[in-house]
Amino acid sequence: AQQVVKAILFGSLIPLILYIVWQLVILGTISPGTSLNSATAIIDALSASAGPTVTKCVEVFSFFAIVTSFLGVCLGCVDFLKELMYGADAEQTPGGQLTAISIALLPCLAVAIASPTIFYPALEFSGTFRLILFGIFPALMVWVGRSQGRTQWMPGGFLLLATVIATASGVIGIEIFKRI
Repeated sequence: AQQVVKAILFGSLIPLILYIVWQLVILGTISPGTSLNSATAIIDALSASAGPTVTKCVEVFSFFAIVTSFLGVCLGCVDFLKELMYGADAEQTPGGQLTAISIALLPCLAVAIASPTIFYPALEFSGTFRLILFGIFPALMVWVGRSQGRTQWMPGGFLLLATVIATASGVIGIEIFKRI
């Protein structure tokens, strides 16, 4: 159990340190007083103050961030679909891999080709969806578990759960209000 805790701690610490270093490099390169209202403004300010080398590094970093995220999600979806469609025989099923890849990727490809500008609105929507998925739903599940008298393995009471739900709902409300 101690090794698992160490693995989680150090496994989380390494990306955190890299993220902080990246933020310090990027924010330290941009001159003070520069308006950073959009991603384009950040890239333009970075290009103007740091030159083409930093801009190229940002492009390479962004490319690999997107590719590795895509690969992780894609592989997870393909494996999930194979298991869902074929169960325990997923590895032995001829054509199963190709079918799962097609089901996972072709609809996304079709949407991307049909509407190339949909990425940013979809990304904004996914942020709201994540608040529901990772903020409201877990708190509601703990609430229901506690209401049914199950063992309480998380600290805090119903007030903490209500605060989590209210905060997530408030952020969703603010996002909806901004779009109206």
